[in-house]
Amino acid sequence: MSTQTTNTTNGLGYGTQFTRYVLSPAQQKFLVKLQDWMMTNKSSLSSNTVLSIDPLQVMEYISLIVKILKQDGYDEEDRFIINHIRYLYLKDKDTLPF
Repeated sequence: MSTQTTNTTNGLGYGTQFTRYVLSPAQQKFLVKLQDWMMTNKSSLSSNTVLSIDPLQVMEYISLIVKILKQDGYDEEDRFIINHIRYLYLKDKDTLPF
């Protein structure tokens, strides 16, 4: 009797594993800053004409940041969203009067 094994891929290529990143203290501090910024500006983020983010999307972003902080790291596919949140934060800071 022979056994057959099936290898699955995650879209990155045959047998390729996702890269997992561990947070540095500076990254952790910045993610806490992003989380605080999003929590205090939840309603204004969706009404801001420059950013105009869907309120559900804001909650998803906050949930992702909380998950990353809790796990002290993030997966490779999360870095695109993190960079997007960072961009929104920097864009919002550009619109502030100080």
